[in-house]
Amino acid sequence: MKFCHFHWDMLKNAVEDKGMWHLVAKSGQEAMERTKSEIEDGSQPGNFDPLMRLHWMISGRALEGLGLYLLSGDYCPMCEAGKCCAKCKSLVDSWPNSAADAVKEEYDRQVGGRA
Repeated sequence: MKFCHFHWDMLKNAVEDKGMWHLVAKSGQEAMERTKSEIEDGSQPGNFDPLMRLHWMISGRALEGLGLYLLSGDYCPMCEAGKCCAKCKSLVDSWPNSAADAVKEEYDRQVGGRA
C-alpha cells in the first residue's frame, strides 16, 4: 500500500493547515525511529509525528473497509476507497482534514503540547 502523490500531498497540507508541520519527521528514517519509540515508550513530544498518524489512521480505515488486497501492491488507500461510488469519493476527500483534526486533538490531549 502506498499513497499516490495527490493524496499524500492532501495529507501533508492537512497537517500544515493544522499548524503541526514542525512535528513531522524530516526523513523516512526519522519517521521509523519515532514510530518505534512511540510503540515502545508511548506518545511523547519527541516522537509524535502527525503525518504518520494520518497515514496509519487512513490506512487502517481503508484496510478495514476494503480488505488486505491493499497490502499486495502499491494501492493508494484513498484512491481505492474512492472507487466505490460518488458518495465514497466525497467522503474520502474529507478524510485528511477530519483525520488531522482528530490527530491535533490527540496531540493536545495525550502529549500536552500546543502545535
